[in-house]
Amino acid sequence: MDVSVIIPTYNREKSLSTLLDSLLLQVPVPFRWEVIIVDNNSNDKKFLTVNEKIKNSSINIRYIREYKPGLHEARHRGAFEALGDILGYLDDDTILSPTWLSGSELIRIGKADAISCRILPKCEVPPPEWFLQLFSTSCNGPLTLLDLGNERHPVDPLMVWGAGFFIRRDLVFKLKGFHPDGMPDDLLRYRGDGEGGLMCKLRNAGYRAWYDPISIVYHVIPQQKLTIEYLCKRLYKEGISNSFTDFRRQNGMGEDFGVPEIPGGFLRKSRAWLGRTKLGRSVKLLKRRIQIYHSANKEMVAIQKSIDLAWMKGWKYHREEVKKDSQLLAHVLRSQYL
Repeated sequence: MDVSVIIPTYNREKSLSTLLDSLLLQVPVPFRWEVIIVDNNSNDKKFLTVNEKIKNSSINIRYIREYKPGLHEARHRGAFEALGDILGYLDDDTILSPTWLSGSELIRIGKADAISCRILPKCEVPPPEWFLQLFSTSCNGPLTLLDLGNERHPVDPLMVWGAGFFIRRDLVFKLKGFHPDGMPDDLLRYRGDGEGGLMCKLRNAGYRAWYDPISIVYHVIPQQKLTIEYLCKRLYKEGISNSFTDFRRQNGMGEDFGVPEIPGGFLRKSRAWLGRTKLGRSVKLLKRRIQIYHSANKEMVAIQKSIDLAWMKGWKYHREEVKKDSQLLAHVLRSQYL
């Protein structure tokens, strides 16, 4: 087996079924591959449509359950179960181009260790104007969208994002796996920086990442994700993730994301976020934020401040929880989560 496609899923039978349909339409490839669906203890245990597709599929699909909560647990279980030397990770709310699987080529020929996919939006409704003013449509952290052009080229491993990517299986174990991510709401204090932590370790160890535009992932964006309420929830969780990263950095865990010093007020206080998250990696975004804060558009300023405040609340919540709970601190500072 050459490639194992791993799909962690939680309560998304409909979108998972659509994703499987796109996998079945992959163009023929000169290597063997399999699909591993890792159900992270969904409430809906039926998955009738998915089970029927697995039974009648022309490709090798395995369905397993992982009862430990957290996206990282499902990702790790998939890696342990995989027979392939290359892992292709997918979110369960994506749809693939017919050439997605071909994007593993640069790893197969030894030119890359990880592949960043082209992640494009598939919106249920057009994004509102305020959203387009705030966020880039080609490099969008809150919606996990990434379009770096039409040519293959090397990239910083931190540009390998979770909606869809390839990585050498041995490196997942050599680099001690993913960090906590995708925790249920009642376990948010245990959230970490997910694949970002793994990709930082990959970068620090000198491994190579490439962007391959032939490997297209369409990230389905429902209407509720194009709201201020959703963005505030998303940034609250991002604040928790960034606090996790910062605690590890302060305690010499060796995962320095390369945070720039940003002068001035709130931006200085949030420097641990800017440059460290998907949302903060774009220089254009930073310029846009500064312009908004100094603009006469009161509505845009209010929206931006709401989002920033949500991030700060998540950051503060995590700092307070860690400081009062030694077991949580031990969790944050674990050497690995495999």
